[in-house]
Amino acid sequence: MDEGEYWQIRKIDKEHSCTIEGFQGQFRQANSSVIGELVSPKLRVNGTALKPKDIMIEMPLHYGPVIAIDGTHLKGRFYGILFVAACSDGNEQVYPLAFGIGHKENRESWTWFLRRVRKCIDCPTDCMFISDQHKGIKKAMGIVYPDAPHSLCVFHLTMNLKNTFKREDVTGIFKRAYQIYRESEFNEEMSELIRVHPNAYNDLMTIGTVRWSRAYSPVRRYFMMTSNIAECINSCLRHARQFPVTVLIKYIRDMMQKWFHDRRTFTDSLHTQLTPWAIKYLTEHNEESTFYTVCPIDWNEFEVKDVAKGRLVNLLDMTCKCREFEIDLLPCAHALAALRACKRPFIDFCSHYYKKLSLVEAYAGVIQPVGHMSDWEIPDEIGSLVVHPPDWMS
Repeated sequence: MDEGEYWQIRKIDKEHSCTIEGFQGQFRQANSSVIGELVSPKLRVNGTALKPKDIMIEMPLHYGPVIAIDGTHLKGRFYGILFVAACSDGNEQVYPLAFGIGHKENRESWTWFLRRVRKCIDCPTDCMFISDQHKGIKKAMGIVYPDAPHSLCVFHLTMNLKNTFKREDVTGIFKRAYQIYRESEFNEEMSELIRVHPNAYNDLMTIGTVRWSRAYSPVRRYFMMTSNIAECINSCLRHARQFPVTVLIKYIRDMMQKWFHDRRTFTDSLHTQLTPWAIKYLTEHNEESTFYTVCPIDWNEFEVKDVAKGRLVNLLDMTCKCREFEIDLLPCAHALAALRACKRPFIDFCSHYYKKLSLVEAYAGVIQPVGHMSDWEIPDEIGSLVVHPPDWMS
């Protein structure tokens, strides 16, 4: 009111205009003691001080990549298979790792391709591969990556169930089951599947729950349950796959040059510490968390209650009984409620993978043009090689 102690709200826009990074418990910032407590264990390993650059390089290695692999047919006069390996960056964008061209999609060609993938990235700790059920991929994985988990694309499994059993209730239960984080809740869904269709249950158990479920996955799957990211690249190349191989390779190089440049430019323009996708995810979960009741146990442990049940959150271990926090490496709604209650910044509990710095590192490299053949400097040992025409089928 005019010249009074009171004021009146006449209109409210329920949509937040501030980002999740501002929801820091009365907008307080972490002081030096809090930062020191959280960061100091990482600053010294085996008595050797680490430089900031060393930490930047080391941190992503703690989180194993999930790599999707796929093969698709070339459409031109000379038939063949285009192999693709890709993963996802911290902004949920397709990040290409490798391309290859082979004669057929079989054990030999997949072994050749995966050996070259391994030569480039080796076998990162806790990495996982996702693909369809092609027998050649399974055999090649056993040869090249025998110790890496080989999971299956749940989209392809859903289609197989739909075609085999033609029951919407079967595919519905399967979709709910593979997305669940907790083993107890997963087992409840599978018990329902036994009742609805024992044969479908037996087929899925024969495949193995570790190969398609999030709850029983031996390593983190994050949000990657399908091999769609590799298939997405193949879709981008659907017209180029009609071209001769040399033109196809140039097209791929041009596409990668544009992707890296555009994403590098976009990343440089960000004014947030987290990626846009991570901010959207946390904002949605933060809105959900406002309905929870937080009961502190100590500085790091909290009981967070919703309408149905309570969850135990441990901020020191970055875990929650719902298992989303530890699997996705982003605070779940329960953890967000606990963090807000103790006025601790959300961003300190997000994986480096979802931060702007990770995107900067991912797209720091540039894709150089090949240039005209007349400008090439070809070493003698390469120029003396005789390249014979490949076998081909019309």
